Amino acid sequence: MQRRIKAFASKEHSGNLPSEKPYPRPSLTAFPSLAARWGKGLVLNAGKIPWAEPRLPLRQAVVGLVTTGGVHLTTQLPFDMTDSDGDPSFRELPVDIPPESLCITHDYYDHRDAEADLNLVYPVQRLKEMQQAGALGACTHWLTA
Repeated sequence: MQRRIKAFASKEHSGNLPSEKPYPRPSLTAFPSLAARWGKGLVLNAGKIPWAEPRLPLRQAVVGLVTTGGVHLTTQLPFDMTDSDGDPSFRELPVDIPPESLCITHDYYDHRDAEADLNLVYPVQRLKEMQQAGALGACTHWLTA
């Protein structure tokens, strides 16, 4: 908690949110009431949700996965949680890696549930089950986190 308070009180996080950054700053994740107040200012425009019709039925498709849950191999460098704007880098993960070889480095959400069931943020086991059931053509050999 002290680290969160220091981040909020730091010069970088003081004052109003800059209008050119339409996402919550780390100080908002440290103080849920501030995040709720910030979120009320967002406008939901359901008419502009991007959507593309699949070209193939899912049972014939090869599916890739991109996750923003901070998942990476234990042998890879962890994501940089000191960057106030977040770490924009990515990690490639082999689809057949055992779950014990993966870990989560992410300070912007409580990942206790994700550590108990990695499929919450990295559903590769569910994709494999769909493939075995014939509902999915295949998974790519590498997934991205």
